[in-house]
Amino acid sequence: MIARTVGFGWHIEFMSQSMAEVIEAVPFLHSLKVPYVFDHVAHAEPHQNKNDREFGALLAILRHEEHSWINLYSFYQLSEAGPPDYADMIGVIREIIDAAPDRVIWGSNWPHAGIAVPMPNDGDLLDFLLAAAPDESTRNRILVDNPAKLYGWP
Repeated sequence: MIARTVGFGWHIEFMSQSMAEVIEAVPFLHSLKVPYVFDHVAHAEPHQNKNDREFGALLAILRHEEHSWINLYSFYQLSEAGPPDYADMIGVIREIIDAAPDRVIWGSNWPHAGIAVPMPNDGDLLDFLLAAAPDESTRNRILVDNPAKLYGWP
């Protein structure tokens, strides 16, 4: 399919069940030579940091693999602290943003189908982005510039 769609400007959305699965899939995803987006924050979990083996590997992939992107949605499903501020995920998301500020995108994950946690308030999810990315220029990248680049918008 990649060969047949190469001129379409498409990318791959990769949803995994674990960070180990994300890391294991990277050689294959890289071989496709098209952008790929790790959904659901690549299953980054609360309190992970660059010293954790898997999370460190994810950060290295985001820093060095030119086709890799990550979507910041669904962090709320992994948070142990929960709403309204999901405080235990702020540091994790900041490290992801720092690793690849030009290849991070955001979404609410609305309509939040099939989730195993209480239905999030989308306003809380936006407030979380304000806390995780307090710098306005970084938020503009995440919300405007990066999606335009990924989706080929003018």
